[in-house]
Amino acid sequence: MLKTNFYNLINFLEDKKILILTHNLLDLDALASTVSFKYFLTIYFENLPSPEIYYSEINKSTKIFIEKVKEKYPNSELFTFMDPIDFSGIDVIVILDTNNLDQLKLETDLNLDSLEIPYIFIDHHLNLEKNYKNNISSLNIIEDKIPSTAEIIYDFYKIAQRDIVNPIRFLLLGGILTDSGFFKYASNQTFCRVNDLLNDDIKYQELRESLRSESNLSLKIAIIKGVQRVEMIRYNSWLIGVSHVSSFESSVASKLLRVGFDIGLVYSEKKDHNLISTRAKNKVCLQTDLHLGKVLNQTAKEIGGTGGGHDGAAAIKFDDDPKEVVKLIIEKLKTILKN
Repeated sequence: MLKTNFYNLINFLEDKKILILTHNLLDLDALASTVSFKYFLTIYFENLPSPEIYYSEINKSTKIFIEKVKEKYPNSELFTFMDPIDFSGIDVIVILDTNNLDQLKLETDLNLDSLEIPYIFIDHHLNLEKNYKNNISSLNIIEDKIPSTAEIIYDFYKIAQRDIVNPIRFLLLGGILTDSGFFKYASNQTFCRVNDLLNDDIKYQELRESLRSESNLSLKIAIIKGVQRVEMIRYNSWLIGVSHVSSFESSVASKLLRVGFDIGLVYSEKKDHNLISTRAKNKVCLQTDLHLGKVLNQTAKEIGGTGGGHDGAAAIKFDDDPKEVVKLIIEKLKTILKN
């Protein structure tokens, strides 16, 4: 199926001027997949106009990783990005690592659907199946069973039988390892892909060290406060932890699993919106068919927010009272957990 979808997409992209976008606050999977996809296009097509990449904002850990890649491969010219964004001359936009336009942040007030430029999604999150005006949905490649978008791009190289140069290998490995939680959410194929990408120039332990970042003081404080404030909800044999912080919601939710909870929900109240980040252990998902992405997507539809993600990790953005939304999510979780 992926092979057929790949060739449909590639045939459409031939001879077109392509702009590559991704979600705001660029993480490693978004970096790896966008840069690797751009490089793939340049080696697959001989006469393709040079694709452009635009990033709105890059998170701190991704900036650090970029510098480490540059240090390891000083002659590489992978990190050239469009700034400011310019839609003139663009024939098609390819959006990676999200299929939700609300996660894009552009410098202009223009909405993508206000432009007469078609766009296509390549993503590994739950398919939100939104009827966006200019989205060519028949060409979307959305594989929510694959742990990272970097793995989808890796598959592109293998389907097309194109060599993967070492800087791209290093990038893809960074995206795969971080988005799979260092194999916590890996599939069998993830291990095969990582094994194929590693070579004499790229050692696994070296890569892990490159991905290691010191926890800053704000993160440590958020985790401590999140654990101190946690409310425990016991339902049958499952433990749900609910807490609140002002930032680092996903990190705190993950920490709740490490201290013993089966599911973690952490909410925060921002200036212009509210946010809930959720995590669940694999055991819960496997035994109950829990899919947090589906739960939060359904909740978002009911309250007018945006939400989605994976079976064991998802988030929702909304305007309502976060405590009331947490109650709504808990009730949905209980319905699933009782089975």
